[in-house]
Amino acid sequence: MQKHISDEPQRHRASLVGKTMIVNKELMEKQQDMLTDHKDSLSVCVQKVHDLEKLYGSQLVWKIDKYSERFQEAKTGKKITIFSPPFLTSRHGYKMAVSLCLNGDGKGK
Repeated sequence: MQKHISDEPQRHRASLVGKTMIVNKELMEKQQDMLTDHKDSLSVCVQKVHDLEKLYGSQLVWKIDKYSERFQEAKTGKKITIFSPPFLTSRHGYKMAVSLCLNGDGKGK
């Protein structure tokens, strides 16, 4: 095998370079296909985020857990006011929270 390799080194190098170029080309094509797939997936995700921002832009959806217990606490005066989680009025808007007095406050009792 050594004699065969040493007798024709140019041919072996050319064969090695040719195969390396073929593998490199296949890898580049596969990489390009994967990049295209990722770009498509990213475009879909960006569109979904855009649609959700339009739908839920400055709305607050606040689910109050254990409402009846909290209402009883408000009636007894133990915890009159509850606060929502903070939210943004828009993507780059104000950060706010909502307060709620379940049994009313002041004249509203």
